[in-house]
Amino acid sequence: MKQQTPAEQWDAFEKAMLEAFPFLPKDFTRAGIVDSSWLSDVVQNSINRFIDQEMKSKFPNSVFGSALNYDTFETHRSVIVRLRLPEDLNPRELEMSISCHKVRIKLPSGAKQEIPLPKAVSPRKARTTFKGGILELRLPKTREPFYPLYVGG
Repeated sequence: MKQQTPAEQWDAFEKAMLEAFPFLPKDFTRAGIVDSSWLSDVVQNSINRFIDQEMKSKFPNSVFGSALNYDTFETHRSVIVRLRLPEDLNPRELEMSISCHKVRIKLPSGAKQEIPLPKAVSPRKARTTFKGGILELRLPKTREPFYPLYVGG
């Protein structure tokens, strides 16, 4: 397999970002075009996915072999979790539950996985869709009211 040059790696990164975040402008990597504070979440998810994949390949019978790959990101109003399901797994076979801060998944094999959420969500308003091997959970963020806070009184 041919090793990619840094320029080819960067092009692959941009392509992956545009696929993961279709609302980004084509030249999103130029300074000042978008707020890049979300980048640390994307990098952390990528690192987690890489570690999971490496562990699966080196230790196929371990707990890593049963974990689902996922991406988590936020919009202004929602937290979105996208799970890549194996071809042989029907999404209806999953037992899923949700709290304000976590999604808990039990696989048909009995393996369990918890996905931490970056913000509090409204569990009763959660929606799911399944398309092309991707199970998407759309979780509306809670709208916590602000209360006045008085100093010394």
